[in-house]
Amino acid sequence: MKIKHFVPQAIILLVACQALAATPEIEPIAGLRAFLNDPRSGSSNEGLVVIRNFTSGFGARGKDIRHEYPRNQVPLDGVVPVQEEVPISAKEMFASLPQETTRFSAYRLTAPKIILNENSNATVPSTRELLDRLHVLLKDAGPCSPCIISSNDTAVVGDAQIVTGLLVGNLAILRRENNGWKVRAIIDRR
Repeated sequence: MKIKHFVPQAIILLVACQALAATPEIEPIAGLRAFLNDPRSGSSNEGLVVIRNFTSGFGARGKDIRHEYPRNQVPLDGVVPVQEEVPISAKEMFASLPQETTRFSAYRLTAPKIILNENSNATVPSTRELLDRLHVLLKDAGPCSPCIISSNDTAVVGDAQIVTGLLVGNLAILRRENNGWKVRAIIDRR
């Protein structure tokens, strides 16, 4: 597997070819898996933001949802109820991610790329701003099915792509905290 390093608007392939399992890039994947097994303890100390957003249908396919939970109120089963609609299930969102870490494309940010707002509690920006940031990130990275994009303290793990100019797929944003990688937000973009 090639691990790709990139700066905004450019992709640079790392010359050294190394198994992903031997790199720190897999740590956020382990953090996502821990979250899926125990959503409350796998969530960031700042809490969890859950977003479901539809790329088409003008509301006919479902409501655009954004729920913010303090860590101690994150649903224990990882399922967010949505009135009169299918609930948002973290396990279902990420069920298709492979168990073998070598199947992930890995991208390492060589220049800072802001995903979360840079403040003491790493707030999650507005849904529109977050989706715009993720769109640029994935456009710069290239194919992300599945992938991990990481920097020193933030990572995006998921299965998503840009289709006809629109970001679609499922993503988790993780932060490195004192006790490992923790999920700060999950995004279901349909």
